[in-house]
Amino acid sequence: MKFAFLHHGDPFSESLWSGIPLNISRALRELGHEVVPVGDLQPQGPFTARVRTAFYRYLPKRQYLMNRDPRVVRLRAKDGNRRLKEVGPVDAVLVTYLANAAFVETEYPVVVIHDATWAQVLDYYDGYERTTLAAETVRGGMELEKKALERCDHALYCSQWAASSAIQDFGTSPEKVSVAPLGASLVNGPKPADVAAFLERRGLGPMKLFFVGKDWYRKGGALRYRWRQRLNAGALR
Repeated sequence: MKFAFLHHGDPFSESLWSGIPLNISRALRELGHEVVPVGDLQPQGPFTARVRTAFYRYLPKRQYLMNRDPRVVRLRAKDGNRRLKEVGPVDAVLVTYLANAAFVETEYPVVVIHDATWAQVLDYYDGYERTTLAAETVRGGMELEKKALERCDHALYCSQWAASSAIQDFGTSPEKVSVAPLGASLVNGPKPADVAAFLERRGLGPMKLFFVGKDWYRKGGALRYRWRQRLNAGALR
């Protein structure tokens, strides 16, 4: 099968969404499928969007997110649609940033893959509080999410929590929504024998935790550090 992977960034970059699009592509290729990137959509940052970003940062102290602006996404869609035509026939167009599916024009199935809806992220994820976001960003994000879910042929979420939000908050038909947990994004993951050998030799010494995350506070780095201190001190025995 042949897939086109659409994203406004580079879908084959390890830094994009923790490398999840890259590893989805790797897995598909290992199974013998072809994956063609359609990324770095232009314009990345339209002049008017940059002006809005500066305006909200320095005047009302509100955050404007250009990737949640329907005007920006529609502009980029022109580049994406043109390049999708150049790719030619595919079995499906994969999209891991839902907003990018809102204005896709193609005769082939569009499959969106994500871990949460915009309705869930608002007031739940640090940095996405309605009290700090520009009203047009909140409104634009909801508009794009709804359009993307209406436009796509199938929505794949990594949890029932997210899938239920797509159905309840955006009126998506349950028939076009499914759940498939995301993997660990490990290129060479441990085999069962490796895990068994580790458990044999781990002993009863201090626990060592390996934390990976670009945003220390948002990803709970401080909380994990406190857990480590309590565990090593025997507070949770």
